[in-house]
Amino acid sequence: MVAARLAGSIRQAGYLGDQVGEQTMDMEAIHNRRYQVVKGLRIGTEGLLSNHGVSLVQGRGRLVARDAVQVGDQRIHARSILVATGSIAAQLPLEGAELPGVLGTEEAVDLREVPPRMAILTGSPIDLELAQYFHLLGSHVTLIESGPRLLPEADREISQRVGKLFHDAGVAIWRGVAVEAIRRRKDGLLAVVLAESNDESSWMQS
Repeated sequence: MVAARLAGSIRQAGYLGDQVGEQTMDMEAIHNRRYQVVKGLRIGTEGLLSNHGVSLVQGRGRLVARDAVQVGDQRIHARSILVATGSIAAQLPLEGAELPGVLGTEEAVDLREVPPRMAILTGSPIDLELAQYFHLLGSHVTLIESGPRLLPEADREISQRVGKLFHDAGVAIWRGVAVEAIRRRKDGLLAVVLAESNDESSWMQS
């Protein structure tokens, strides 16, 4: 996000008349930096666990008894066992959600090219972070929220302020709009079909 903010500042400087030369984004360098940050956080977390007497065993574990977990050749006994499975992103229940170019959060973060246009469905916190990230990198971003406001679970005042910040930054926001389907047009662009109106609006994903 730091790189995206810098890119946005450079672009804003051009609008104000300050010429800073041709702007290019080295996405590989951005991702390499991200990996280094994540690696540092992981190493730091492992160090904290070790300092507090927590043993970290890496491997695929399976429950072999109500009080035992098997990891490779090692069997670990415990009075209580917490199974933390994590989560995966749910696929949108929409026609066309499986089309190439329809991305999940992790796929979007891993993009090696900045898409010229991007539509982001719903206004959850991670969706707003993605919208800000790609907008700062130069994408024309449209947020589509089926409800009356972004961040519906947040305080109304916070939601309104966030919406104003995005609007003032140039991110298009469509509220109270239900998406019926995603389709591929003849020209190759993806089209978001809005419910009831039978209207189509297109965003190129790559």
